Amino acid sequence: RQSCWHLLLPLASGLRLAAPTPARPRCASPRLAAVEQPPSAFPAPAAASVPPPSPAEPAASGAQQQANQASEAALSVLSGLGEKLSAAGEATRSMPVEVSLQRLQRDMAMLDQAAGARPQVSQTSFLALSLTVLVAGVAPLGLSEKLVEVLVPSMSAISAAIGLSAEFNGKVEVARGKEIAAVTLQAAAEAESYLAQAERAKAIVPLCVGIATTFSAFALLAPAFVAELAPKVGASIITEIYLICPVFAVLSAAVAALATQESISLASAAIGLGARRFSSSQDVGRTWLSATEQIDKASLRARAKWSSFAVSVLPAPFLALLYPGSLEFRAIVAAAAAAAQAAYSLARVEYTLARGVDAV
Repeated sequence: RQSCWHLLLPLASGLRLAAPTPARPRCASPRLAAVEQPPSAFPAPAAASVPPPSPAEPAASGAQQQANQASEAALSVLSGLGEKLSAAGEATRSMPVEVSLQRLQRDMAMLDQAAGARPQVSQTSFLALSLTVLVAGVAPLGLSEKLVEVLVPSMSAISAAIGLSAEFNGKVEVARGKEIAAVTLQAAAEAESYLAQAERAKAIVPLCVGIATTFSAFALLAPAFVAELAPKVGASIITEIYLICPVFAVLSAAVAALATQESISLASAAIGLGARRFSSSQDVGRTWLSATEQIDKASLRARAKWSSFAVSVLPAPFLALLYPGSLEFRAIVAAAAAAAQAAYSLARVEYTLARGVDAV
């Protein structure tokens, strides 16, 4: 028990030093003071002496504060940079939407301006209403009472008839506007269908570009590969190895040209659909085609598509024949020319699709 008290006394003394004790009022009577201060069983320990702070502690605390300030400054800088980058990304993502909304607002402003410039009441209706008011106001001054009793309600009926005719014209125009809007939406949906078909036909062109580029790179490696296989195989197989890469590259370029022609045809149909559907009679008269002429034009488009496929096979081998040099060098030239041709087809179809997207 005494050992426990010896362990608890330093803790109690530390708590006593840490916590301020309220001052007790002094008693006048020594007896009461003796009662209020009971004798303690154990002597109070002496107050522990607190060593003065060493000069290294303020320096350490100052360094800690500087480190905290530096970390807070770096955190604020990084957070500000992240907010700026996120704001820039949001602005970039919302840019097409903002452009579309601005275009829509501009079109609505043009429509409001055109509607505001047009008078709401025609000159004929304004003249008729003015005459009815004038007749109804002047009739009681110069006509008999019986005639006025019939004439004034007749002027009111004429005014009501003019209002009903204006309401009829307004309803007709509203119905006409709804019908035009429906036809416009139908044309837009049809144009979107053509554009989707064009994008589907274009999907194979990047694949053909990748294949042609890959085989053109393999054509550069073919001489080293043939040098490794020359002691083991014959000359005929070596020649076939040289021809593999140009053949696949040229076929990829031809397929890319065919897909480009198909996609351009569909995209052109999407671009011209609105112009054909909503053009005036004079424009239609200049570009009008009969049924037989339309069939002939469709046949010519199909023939041009297959002709482009056949013609797209010739440039790379012809260019390889023009270059002097060995067989492996000519194979490299043919493969590179086919890759360039496929890339050109991709550029053409991307341009036409961009026009189609902008038009639709």
